[in-house]
Amino acid sequence: MTIGRSTSGTPRCVALAAWLLLAGSVFSVAQTLLTTVSAGTYPVAVAVNAVTNKVYVANQNSSNVTVIDGATNNTATVLTGAGPMALAVNPVTNKIYVVCGGGVTVIDGATNRTSSVSTGLGPFAVGQRGHQQDLRGRLQCARSNGD
Repeated sequence: MTIGRSTSGTPRCVALAAWLLLAGSVFSVAQTLLTTVSAGTYPVAVAVNAVTNKVYVANQNSSNVTVIDGATNNTATVLTGAGPMALAVNPVTNKIYVVCGGGVTVIDGATNRTSSVSTGLGPFAVGQRGHQQDLRGRLQCARSNGD
């Protein structure tokens, strides 16, 4: 790959990165903190269901997910498997998939009831398939043990 240079001799990718940093800091000045919502211990991941206006926070050390109502900022706590570390939301089925130590906890977004899916050892990530949500509501789970 060839990286071009600007007229000043600076590589274009460096110039672009500097501009993005500057632009990001200019825009961030205009942001205002509206409120603080408490989550569990050691929050490590967040996912949003834009259809239901719910925010899901995986709390690794408290083995739960904090559910935040985006309209009221009220919270609910949903127990998961040990050490949740990643989340994915399927807005079509209103299911939230939480990667935990030995599998995936599935949260029903309407009731906050849970079920478990065994994935084998070492799950660490979950995400939707391709650019669009799978029409059957399927997501993929990555494992670290090489399977």
